[in-house]
Amino acid sequence: MAHVHSVLGNRSMSNLKHPLFILILALFCSYAGAQDAQQIFDSLFGQRIRSVNATRDTSDDVQLASQLLDAARHSIETPKLLTLLCEEAYTLGSRDASGYETAEEAMTLLAEHVQSFQLVAAERISEMRQKEYVAQRGAERAIAGQKLVDAMVHLADIQQKSDQRTAAITLRRAASVARAIGYDKQDELRQRLQQVIEIQNRAERLKNLKDQFAANHRDAKVAKELAEIYVVEMNDPVAAMAYVDVLNDSAWRQCLPLAAKPNNTLTEAEAEKLGDWLRSLAKPNLPADQQGALLDRALAAYRRYLELHPEQDLARKKMELAADVPCRKALMFGACSVARLGPRR
Repeated sequence: MAHVHSVLGNRSMSNLKHPLFILILALFCSYAGAQDAQQIFDSLFGQRIRSVNATRDTSDDVQLASQLLDAARHSIETPKLLTLLCEEAYTLGSRDASGYETAEEAMTLLAEHVQSFQLVAAERISEMRQKEYVAQRGAERAIAGQKLVDAMVHLADIQQKSDQRTAAITLRRAASVARAIGYDKQDELRQRLQQVIEIQNRAERLKNLKDQFAANHRDAKVAKELAEIYVVEMNDPVAAMAYVDVLNDSAWRQCLPLAAKPNNTLTEAEAEKLGDWLRSLAKPNLPADQQGALLDRALAAYRRYLELHPEQDLARKKMELAADVPCRKALMFGACSVARLGPRR
C-alpha cells in the first residue's frame, strides 16, 4: 500500500481520470479493509491534499474535490474508502462557491451508499446552502434560497424518521426562507409542517396515554383512546390489538380482531361486519387521509364479501349498494380505483 503513489507515478496523479488510476484503484478496492482504505487514501491523495491546504487560493481545492469525487464513484464497493473520499471532497469543495455542487454531489453519493451518513450528509448540505444564501444578493440570492429550501426539506425528511420536533424546526426555517424569496413551495411547506406537527402531537398523546395505561391496565377509557389512535389515525389495527381485552365497547371488541386479520382469511359474515364497522368510523369531520384510509379498508372488506358470495341474490345486491357509498367517497381521496365493486344485474 505504501507504494501505490510510486506505482501510479506523478503524471497519473495529476489526472485522476487516467485509466491506469481507475484500474489500480478498482483492484485495491476489491480487497481493501478499513486500515487498507486509509492507507490507499493517504498514499494516493495525502500529498496533494497537503499541497492545496498550504495555499490560500481555493481553485485548486475545488479541482481536487472534483477529482476525489470521480475516484469516489469508482469506490462504492468499499464503504470505508468511499467515506474518506466523499468527506474530503466535501471539505475541499465547500471552501468556495464554485465547488458547492461538487460538495453536494459527494455528500449525496455518500448518503446513497452508506446509510449511517444520511443525516450527517443532509445536515452538511443544508449548512453549505445556508452559507451560500447568506453570501448572495439580488437574483442570485433567490436562486440560492431555493437550493437552501430544497436542502432543508430533504433534511427534514430524514429527521422526521426519528425526531419530529427537530424536523418541524427545520421546516419552519425552510418556510421562512421560502416566504422571503417568494418561492412557490410555500403551500407545500405549510402542509408538510402541519403534518409533522400532527405526528409530533400524536406521538406525545400516545406516550401520555401509554403511561396512564401502564399505571392502570384496567382503564377501558384509555384503552379505547389508544385503540382509536392506532386504527383511525395510524391505520394500524394490529398495534391496537394490545388493548382489545380491556375494551368495553362491544363493536370494537368484535371488529378490531377482524381488522387485524389478513383480508383473505375473512368469512362472508366477518367481511360484511368489518366493512360496516370501518365505514362507521370514517366520520365526515376526519382529515381526508384518515377518512380515505378507513374507506379503503372498508372497500377491501366488501370486495372480500363479494368474492365469497357469487350468488346474484338480495344479499349480494345489498352489499353492492353498501359498497358503492364508501367507494364514491373514497374516490375523492384517491383510495378507490373503480366506481363499482360488482356488476349490477
